[in-house]
Amino acid sequence: MTRDWAAWRQAAVSHLAPTARPRALAPDLRRPLDPAELARRLASSGVDWVLVGSCVLVLHGARLEPGDLDVVPDRDPANLARLARLLDSLGAVPAHVPGWEHTLTVAECRRWTPRTAAVTNLDHQFVTAHGLLDIVPLLTGAYESLVRGSVALDAWGTRVRAADAVAIATDIATRTRAKDPARRAEAERILRVVRPDADRIQRR
Repeated sequence: MTRDWAAWRQAAVSHLAPTARPRALAPDLRRPLDPAELARRLASSGVDWVLVGSCVLVLHGARLEPGDLDVVPDRDPANLARLARLLDSLGAVPAHVPGWEHTLTVAECRRWTPRTAAVTNLDHQFVTAHGLLDIVPLLTGAYESLVRGSVALDAWGTRVRAADAVAIATDIATRTRAKDPARRAEAERILRVVRPDADRIQRR
């Protein structure tokens, strides 16, 4: 899915408070990912969500080290309100990404607030004390579509809905970015495991 990142940034900035938020973590903090704790907190907060990204492949045996937990939430207003409260309790703050032209500045990240439970305000990769939590309401597909093809898995001690592993493995295996060769090879291996009759993948 292509995206207008300039428009995304403009919408994100429109929600920022005038001053920095108390208790917020540092926007450039990068603690080790603890998917078990993040999944547990999402579940205990009553958030409806689907797991996407490389963590899904890890649950199927992939030898990968995900940098974040990718979450697609149900966009129902009540659910987004629960998600916003969770982010507040985590002291979450959007991550500052040096070198990316559309990143929020450190000062802008500190002004983020969960008071507005809108998709455009929650659509960020967040710094938390348990690692990076990436909220992706639309970029990888809408919740309503993903949940239909998802499976319930016992993951890290919590019951989660995981998106279709074949689709995720196929997406990763067909990427051609310079940083992706090892991830591609592992995705291809997992693809053969979860779909033994997979056709030869054509890289794009």
